[in-house]
Amino acid sequence: MHKMLRMFRQMVLITIPLLIAASCVPPAVIQPSMSVSTTNDYRAALTAVDSAIKLFKKQSTESEIQPGENVSVWVDDLIEVGGESRALLKFPEFLDVELYRNAHLLLTDAKLESGDAISVYLNQIQGHVGVSLKDRAHTQVALETGDAVIRTLENGTEFIVCAKPEVITCVEVLKGSVEVTGQGKKVILKEGEASYIATGQPPVPAVCAPGTIFQDWKVSMRESADTLPISKVVAGFPQKPCISTEMAEIGAGVYQIGTDRENEFHSAVRDISLEKFWIDKYEVTNIQYQYYLDQVDGKQPAVWPAEWGHPVRGVTWDQAAAYCSWAGKRLPSEAEWEVAGRGPGPDAPVFPWGNDPQAGGEIVNLPLDETYAVSAFSFNLSPFGVYDMAGNVWEWVGEPYENVQAGFQILRGGRFGFIKDLTYREQAMPDDERYVPYAGFRCATSQLEEK
Repeated sequence: MHKMLRMFRQMVLITIPLLIAASCVPPAVIQPSMSVSTTNDYRAALTAVDSAIKLFKKQSTESEIQPGENVSVWVDDLIEVGGESRALLKFPEFLDVELYRNAHLLLTDAKLESGDAISVYLNQIQGHVGVSLKDRAHTQVALETGDAVIRTLENGTEFIVCAKPEVITCVEVLKGSVEVTGQGKKVILKEGEASYIATGQPPVPAVCAPGTIFQDWKVSMRESADTLPISKVVAGFPQKPCISTEMAEIGAGVYQIGTDRENEFHSAVRDISLEKFWIDKYEVTNIQYQYYLDQVDGKQPAVWPAEWGHPVRGVTWDQAAAYCSWAGKRLPSEAEWEVAGRGPGPDAPVFPWGNDPQAGGEIVNLPLDETYAVSAFSFNLSPFGVYDMAGNVWEWVGEPYENVQAGFQILRGGRFGFIKDLTYREQAMPDDERYVPYAGFRCATSQLEEK
């Protein structure tokens, strides 16, 4: 009996210290279910500016963040900024998100992908939010409001979004480009363009919105002065699209055109002397053509309506020439068009990207059944900085560099699902119904007016 009591006392003496030690060890921390790295290099860091803000962990537990205080933000965390506050949410090396007065923002998801890439999904409940991507690859942001989803399309993009629940969403692009989707409709916005989406309505076509105004707006929002909401700023602009004046300059000189495989669709290689000229970097888009129609009360293209940021198609040669004349330009000559696509020097490549018909495998990414937004594929870029000269739409050109059948005109570049090299020449009647549904154009000029 005494032996059993001694054994019991020994067990108690051993067990009690263990229990005490265990009670001093903090419980295991359960990490939130998200894939943003918790390292200092990639964590999402929130800082309050000017005055305190509220952070709701997992949308429930409330805490107050004081000015200058830096805390980590995880998926399902909700940030609320008051009428006198501002906040910065940073994903180091990838992007910055600025929350202006009265903004409420939920971090819906954030994922570090393979290859040092990041995808961030935000839900903007109300107020104004600015998003600024770093100039590096593999950063994608999707921001959702009650009326629209805004997705970034390129590196270095910067945009501002306003959200008034059950009333309106508005978007202004300061740099780069975004895709705005609402009610099943899409609008592509580029630098200096804006759009708004009324609840239950699709996005309005892009309107021209000077970026300097929004730079001033940001300064005002960071101060205590009364500042108009972006929706009212955008509504105050003339509701018309930006007519792109971006043109590539091609210097005077001797250039190579044609090919050594002369046949029905190709002319013999030769050198040609050209004076200096300018050519549109982008094919004329549907929204540009709509603005033209509003001014001249002209005839709609054969394919209409269509996506605003895509190249217009369904135009005859005469319609293309008329548009360029209205814009104070002209159709590029056949030689100018080919040179703009191939670049300078002897043995110039026969595709904008080089001589490989598959563009190193990139060609498979081009749509086969429909056009795409101009400049959406960065590899389809000529040495002179001209986009989409192979595929997307056939392009009408002006003066041919070799005789054609009487009454015929020249189409260049092929179209979606039928991409041709830059020496390929297709002869067609100006209103040929076999080609017009796939035909678009770009303009050129011999003298560019400085504006």
